[in-house]
Amino acid sequence: MTSGEYEYLLINEFVISAYTSEVSTALALNINAQARCESVRILTCVEAEEARKQQQAQAEEAREQQQAIAEQAREEQLAQASFQRRRQAALSRIAVTSVHIDCEFPLASSCGVFKLTAGIRNQSSETISMVSVGWAFIAEGENCPTSVQTKKYEEVQLSSGGTVVLNIEGLDGPESKEFRVCVKINDMQIVP
Repeated sequence: MTSGEYEYLLINEFVISAYTSEVSTALALNINAQARCESVRILTCVEAEEARKQQQAQAEEAREQQQAIAEQAREEQLAQASFQRRRQAALSRIAVTSVHIDCEFPLASSCGVFKLTAGIRNQSSETISMVSVGWAFIAEGENCPTSVQTKKYEEVQLSSGGTVVLNIEGLDGPESKEFRVCVKINDMQIVP
């Protein structure tokens, strides 16, 4: 082999070696880049899983809060319905026990200005805090109407089995002194 051929072989070997080295480096860089991508993908997957778990936990917490709010609203509705039943039952057990009326001007032909005294008994098990009272004037011998317009709201402290006397002054009495007065409890409030 001549020295020229030898040099050629050395140069080729050097070129091949350099090329192989470059290919190995490129391959190593590619493998390293792929490994980094894999680690980024794994990190991204871990982060994504953590984000999914966090969203799931937040959704579960929101669902639990909504359930708690719905349960509280249901309990409030049940309590309100129970309270209304108690109030209606108590209303049916309150009675007007006595009625007395005095005309303020006894010499007048009418009873336009009057003082009405009504006794009320609480026959319910509730304590009553307010009553709404209505009255109507009717001719002697007539029956009291089944309902009368509410004309007065009176705060009271009427315990179970207790009585109270309401003193009412009015300016809307009858035109004649030949009348009866009908007093009714239209509504009331109980202590919760």
